[in-house]
Amino acid sequence: LDCAVGWAGDDCRRPCVQGDTVGRTCICRPGWALLNCSLECPGPVGRRCHGHGQCLDGAAGNGTCQCAPQWYGADCSVYCDPNTCFLEVVYP
Repeated sequence: LDCAVGWAGDDCRRPCVQGDTVGRTCICRPGWALLNCSLECPGPVGRRCHGHGQCLDGAAGNGTCQCAPQWYGADCSVYCDPNTCFLEVVYP
């Protein structure tokens, strides 16, 4: 049997927070992660990771941003030219 809308898992007891229930699976909406789609990726809606990275979303994702080269920070909002920026501040 399929789970009711808003629920997922083998026993249909896991809430599907920001996703759609398909069978017994919670399919996350873009920008949401974890099995129950409860973790939002950083950045504004429609521009996750501020457009400078990829949101690791979906059930297998962890809700973090994988930043493009020269973009840093949890939400990829900090630009840093490696030739000058790293002389002053080190970003993770």
